Amino acid sequence: MGTGHNIVTVMFAEEDKAIDALEALRRADRAGRIVVRSAAVLERRHDGELQVPGRADGVLGTGIAEGSLLRVLVRVLGSPLGVLLGWGPGAPVGKPSAVRGAECGDEALRRIGAALPIGTTGLVAEVFEYAVEVLEGEMAELGGTVIRCPAAEVLDELEAAEAAAEAAEAEGDRVIREGPGVTEKRQVEDPEATWDDRVRGLEHKLGV
Repeated sequence: MGTGHNIVTVMFAEEDKAIDALEALRRADRAGRIVVRSAAVLERRHDGELQVPGRADGVLGTGIAEGSLLRVLVRVLGSPLGVLLGWGPGAPVGKPSAVRGAECGDEALRRIGAALPIGTTGLVAEVFEYAVEVLEGEMAELGGTVIRCPAAEVLDELEAAEAAAEAAEAEGDRVIREGPGVTEKRQVEDPEATWDDRVRGLEHKLGV
């Protein structure tokens, strides 16, 4: 697989464009230009929840199936916890053109969440990229803005969120009020745990 294991989010003004983007991703995967582990077209409802539109062609690979990082990501970003921690649709990231060139750093979840404002549709995918130009070129033709974050950072931050949620439950609302920055990214309990083991562990602990 490619060495660039990323979570990519692509913003669109129209749902049909997001579906076209998913098909472009499918073609690139079949041609061996990119490896798609999971992908889904998502819409941000007015209550902040993220969901797949009612179309059979809205997912690719494992999509948001059980055991996928995308499933955990979507459930957390669309949950009250995600909103409270600043990862919801109202997180201030500026204009799309500014977001595109920004580095995710320790705010990957915030940027991904803010990439899908209320009432919009986008494409979110877990991919292995050989060269970023492949996805950039395909999405540019459809008028999409790509936000790319390392998947390892996303998983680390989700694990930190789970730790923060546990701390908040035990110690009151201090951790949630002050934000995820007060909790350092924790080490995985089992250093031998595989990627899939970590994702499934998060599903269980976060109840998603």
